[in-house]
Amino acid sequence: MASPHGQPSPALIDRLSHQSYRFDFFQAVRLLSRHHTRLANEGQGVPRQLVGADAPPAVEDVRFRTVASLAFPASPITTIGHRKNGTRAPGSSTEDTTQLATSVSEAAHPGHGPAPPEMHVSFFGLTGPAGVLPELYTRRLLQQLRDGSPILHEFFDLFHHRLISHWYRAWEKYHVPFAWESARARPQRGEDQFTLSLLSLIGLGTRQERNRLSVSGETLAFYTGHFAGSARTASGLEALLTDVFGVQTEVCQFQGQWLYLHESDCSRLPDAANPDGRFCRLGEDFVAGSRVRDVQSRFRIRLGPVDLEQFNRLLPHGADCQALKELARLYVGAELDFDIQPVLKGSQLPPLKLVDDPVHAPRLGWNTWLRSRPSTGDADDVVFDADEAAA
Repeated sequence: MASPHGQPSPALIDRLSHQSYRFDFFQAVRLLSRHHTRLANEGQGVPRQLVGADAPPAVEDVRFRTVASLAFPASPITTIGHRKNGTRAPGSSTEDTTQLATSVSEAAHPGHGPAPPEMHVSFFGLTGPAGVLPELYTRRLLQQLRDGSPILHEFFDLFHHRLISHWYRAWEKYHVPFAWESARARPQRGEDQFTLSLLSLIGLGTRQERNRLSVSGETLAFYTGHFAGSARTASGLEALLTDVFGVQTEVCQFQGQWLYLHESDCSRLPDAANPDGRFCRLGEDFVAGSRVRDVQSRFRIRLGPVDLEQFNRLLPHGADCQALKELARLYVGAELDFDIQPVLKGSQLPPLKLVDDPVHAPRLGWNTWLRSRPSTGDADDVVFDADEAAA
């Protein structure tokens, strides 16, 4: 986007490279991580790993180094960039690094591809402006650098990189939005710890359990408050489904159904095989027939009125039906049965005709109506059992 003076604004990653002193440390590391992820997704760079994890430093997003100086630091970050020709900058000046926008560095680590960019910091370290060791160590390090020997500084930076990496990961751990963003950018690492904790509250902390569902883990984590409570109410289920699918939902309770008895549970008069009979005491356990009427174990989910496109998505072959059944079953448990009743707006009733369209094709009993006059109301005659409907 052009600036008020008509000149295009520099890319953020270029500003990070040339004006690193203007960036916060944590924000700079976050931007580098997102930059490398974008390059890898576009095929312009090698995949890199998060800092502070279990990968070698050569394949992480950034390599942390400290400033070899006793001067008062003007900013937490002095420079960010790649080494030139594999050399180290004793003073870490901007003239010793290349830009970050390129995907390939001149200095490469054998077996790991291009070297990561280096970030020189002044707020942390064993030596330097904020060093915890006596000043003598920094002076000796500076003298060795002037003599052309960076060995001691390189040795200290082995520890600096790991310590600063954990400093960043500790910050990310307690800033949930950034931890979620980092995990989302690298889905192969799984969920972030906060999301995983939410999913564990509802019994879905393992990936194997979540993979059995068509509902995304993020959706389940967002509604943890509904699933984690011990009391499951009709109003709670209505609010959950209305919010997820964007359709007005009503839970119609006490829908009667016949419960069929097993042969061994049916009443039987005494005979040679059963001299005492079975469940045949009048007023106590006698049941006439092989089924009983029950009105407490079934309810109905009424959705709509909706347009034709949403209606087809809620049918057994639709894209939303499986997720609807899974969310409702996860909420109410296995004790209750339910059926689904999508309601189609009267103005959306389709004409009965054959079409070469798998989505809008006529299906008897679901989306076909024989009409001789315009509809005067919504169509609510489609009802199907959630457990018997095809996925």
